[in-house]
Amino acid sequence: RYLYAEMNLKIVKYLQAKRVKVDYLQAINAPNSSYYVNYLDRKLPPVLCGDDVSSILGYVTSIDNAIYKMVKGFDKRIRLGGPELGSPDQDWLKAYVKCVPNAEFLSYHQYGRWYDPGKTTASPNQTLVDMQNAAGRGPNKALSYYDQAKSMREVKNIPVFLMEYNMNAAWGPSDPRQSTVEGAVYNAIALTRTIQGVASLALVWDAFSTNSFGLFSRVAGEYVTTPYASLLTKLHNSLPSTF
Repeated sequence: RYLYAEMNLKIVKYLQAKRVKVDYLQAINAPNSSYYVNYLDRKLPPVLCGDDVSSILGYVTSIDNAIYKMVKGFDKRIRLGGPELGSPDQDWLKAYVKCVPNAEFLSYHQYGRWYDPGKTTASPNQTLVDMQNAAGRGPNKALSYYDQAKSMREVKNIPVFLMEYNMNAAWGPSDPRQSTVEGAVYNAIALTRTIQGVASLALVWDAFSTNSFGLFSRVAGEYVTTPYASLLTKLHNSLPSTF
């Protein structure tokens, strides 16, 4: 963890030497996701904060605390946080906040659904349900973007960053709706409801396949903007300048 913290500090120093302003730093991505299960136990142990690296929670929090000391010692202006949960998990978030008390922002991912590879088709009715869930008016309240952003801030009243969102987390192949009008409507709902939940930042995640790259589609060998790319441009011109 100390070597990793030193690497993060070197990256910050390198960027600043190149006159690249670094305002925020996050070191870990999706620690509660399934691809960590082969390395460390993803289940939450009794929350005894310290240098226990036998679990992914202990590993992540010890890294972030080490980074905090090193980077803040170099530039106190830079804000550090995490844990960029791969999917919303209040127990994980509360444990992280307890073990990393100096965290200055909280981050997470949220999607309408997680399809298995190859199962990326959906009926028109399912698309409507996905949109209703995103707006907080569907059968699955856990998929409400407003409620999730609000619940993140309730754990600790600091800035909340939605680091990945989209209609579907599927990739290789991606969900065809990610480059259609349906996907644009879903993402517009997700973004506006996240803002209403008082999140400070949102980044759309774009699945890649041979035909789609989220904000771009491949047509006759050329990349053209998708409906959501066009809509995102319009939203940027109308959203509050602070977002």
